[in-house]
Amino acid sequence: MANKKSKYTITFPAFSFEKILLLEQLRKKLGLSAYEVSFMLGKHDFFIRDAENPLKTTLIDSEDSCHLMKVFLVPIEDITPPNMPVDDYQMVVTKEKAEKKKDRFQIDIQNAISSLSTPIVFVEEEKHVELPTVLEISDEQTVRDFIHGLYISGFFNNTRTALEIFDVCREDENFGENFHPRYMIRAIDYYTNRKSGNPILDNSRTNLFSRRLFFKPVDFEISELSGSISKVAIDKGFTSFRKVSEWVCNLDYRRNIDKDNALCLFNEQCGTCSTKHALLKRIADENSNEELQLMLGIFAMNAKNTPAIKDILKKYKLNYIPEAHNYLRAYNYLLDFTGIGINETKFELEILEEIEIQPEQITDYKVSYHRDYLDRWIRENGIPYSLDELWKIREECIKALTLSRLELQTERLSLRPFRKEDGKAMYELNDDPEVLQYTGDVQFENVAAAEVFLEGYNQYVEYGVGRMIVTLKETSEILGWCGLKYHPDPNEYDIGYRFYKKHWGKGYATESAIAAMEDGFARLGMKQILGRARTENTASIRVFEKLNMEFVEEFFEDGENWVLYQINR
Repeated sequence: MANKKSKYTITFPAFSFEKILLLEQLRKKLGLSAYEVSFMLGKHDFFIRDAENPLKTTLIDSEDSCHLMKVFLVPIEDITPPNMPVDDYQMVVTKEKAEKKKDRFQIDIQNAISSLSTPIVFVEEEKHVELPTVLEISDEQTVRDFIHGLYISGFFNNTRTALEIFDVCREDENFGENFHPRYMIRAIDYYTNRKSGNPILDNSRTNLFSRRLFFKPVDFEISELSGSISKVAIDKGFTSFRKVSEWVCNLDYRRNIDKDNALCLFNEQCGTCSTKHALLKRIADENSNEELQLMLGIFAMNAKNTPAIKDILKKYKLNYIPEAHNYLRAYNYLLDFTGIGINETKFELEILEEIEIQPEQITDYKVSYHRDYLDRWIRENGIPYSLDELWKIREECIKALTLSRLELQTERLSLRPFRKEDGKAMYELNDDPEVLQYTGDVQFENVAAAEVFLEGYNQYVEYGVGRMIVTLKETSEILGWCGLKYHPDPNEYDIGYRFYKKHWGKGYATESAIAAMEDGFARLGMKQILGRARTENTASIRVFEKLNMEFVEEFFEDGENWVLYQINR
């Protein structure tokens, strides 16, 4: 069977293409594979291979060029093409399969200068190919022992790039500046591999230039004899700091009801930056770990790092608001287990001030420290608000941030938190006697009263759940509402829904309730959700049954007969 060829006509920036050719020639002259150079750049394994592929969009920017200059130990001129007579090359790229199912490329440049007038042919490089090299290949075990020695000496107490490790190797008399990084890369792989190596290093984060970082992770065994919190952690199956920190990070982010209780995360299955990191610090203290510090930082909360508050900052003409945040420090790097997608490297650049605190200082002391900072910030920067006014603006930001995390999507529907402007729709919904017939609720006095109710609806911020507006994706039409509600006493959640009569019988209640309940089970770790309906409300009862809820009992309340359903996980 003939080898199938594919042809592509493309336009490629001439300067970028020439740069790639120079880098490829240089790395092959030195005997460095595409994977090895990608590793030294701190990028993904196939970054250089993709950059050398004209059908990919990966480009080597100026920052990468400066980094490669240090890897290759050459002046920047050696990897910088001269001024090009054309801006773009018009190329015809022919691709076919070569040996070992690798792609073979032939590049014909239609408007080439004389040096590129003949076709360029190359075969895609295997990941772990070992090229002949003019550099010195050291003994693999010697290199591994050297990297381990760096670990013992505290070198990895700071985050390190592959180039920083490479430079230390080249400075050592056993290796020298002609040191080839092949076995250094293997040693680092060995010390970061949890499956087949000795994972004393962590490589789970990158710096501002998206370069992989290597550092000593914080991990230790938890002993149930160390203290009461550690015993609870062991009972829950968390035998190490790594395991309990992963659990903490995955817990839903919302305020705890009893955050003075050291066990509130276990009891409530949720937490904030304060309670999450305080728990981890307490476990570290109980197990005599001295590396972990609990930090209180003030950072610049702005529209870039917190997009949900963009409109609020614009409304009050503020560039940012100083916000308090708790996190951990270990050795010389920052650890954040809040679980809301904070990039530690970027966050650290936003820190305005920080101090070390103790777990019992996450409540009143934190608020006092934060307010004192804001008071000073107002005075020093001429901010046109009083401390109390600014605190209210901050609360508005926190609410917006909370609401932004609650939106849900189904095949046909969108669920979002109530807004003040939904008052008219909610008034009209309740104005139908058949809609309210079995609810026990009464109509709002007017639209303004509905708006006041929606604006003061506190389930979202207090408990991380709430009834939500249901809209049709296709048209954005408001259909009604659906969602969970938390009842602090007796500590239970129930599902509720209410739709305009014209939308009954279309499956919207079932579809939206499934989304709300699945979110409750998955995000909040709920164990049980209840459903209540009047005995004669057969339509709602049918929805309970479609939701796989089980009948529990009939009961009498407020002069009416009701049924109770439940579903457990």
